[in-house]
Amino acid sequence: MGATFTIENNEALKEFKKAIDSKIWNKAFKTTANEIAKQGFNKTKSSIIKRFNISIAALGKNHFAFKSRQTGEIKKTTGHLYIKPAYKNDNEIEINIKGDGIPLILFPHSYSIVRHNTGKIVKLTKKSKVNKQDKKLITVKISKTHNTLLKNAFIATMKSGHQGIFQRKDKSRLPIMERASVSVRHMFRNAEYNGVKGFENILQSVWVNKGEQRMLHNLNRIFK
Repeated sequence: MGATFTIENNEALKEFKKAIDSKIWNKAFKTTANEIAKQGFNKTKSSIIKRFNISIAALGKNHFAFKSRQTGEIKKTTGHLYIKPAYKNDNEIEINIKGDGIPLILFPHSYSIVRHNTGKIVKLTKKSKVNKQDKKLITVKISKTHNTLLKNAFIATMKSGHQGIFQRKDKSRLPIMERASVSVRHMFRNAEYNGVKGFENILQSVWVNKGEQRMLHNLNRIFK
């Protein structure tokens, strides 16, 4: 996945490029492209965390991963995003998004029970009185509007230290699978900001709206 910033449709910038030393132009262009990438990422990030009950944490200057709001846990191996910045006169920002489904353990979760006599679902606490006929569930709050209820599910920590929400296919002991939500790529491709959908398109939108202004600003800074 990548985003390329060009000046082909911007007459003002084309004229400036003709009149300015290439080293100065390339320095300003690199700075501008990276500023646009940062702004586009922040807008995309805002869209994701506004919709989903999850945070995005920085692992490095241009490296990000999902973080649990409930526990603060970051699972680096299950999905991450890396933005390769522009260098010299290279006007392409490379976006590397990896990861399958985001583990449900990273979303707010709790044990619930279904009362056998009323069918009402209530949160399980230390003070809850549980009857043998009550069914135990795990409630996962993936988004602001969507809760997932899992039957035959449990939270477990593996010998490796990996913790997850696991679920049996039915009442049988096996098979068991770890439950996950949508993929990292799906979240970024479906992020929406001011009517623009998808990380790449949001980047391009910021470039169209802010590119000329930021480019001229950065050129002025160099000339001072």
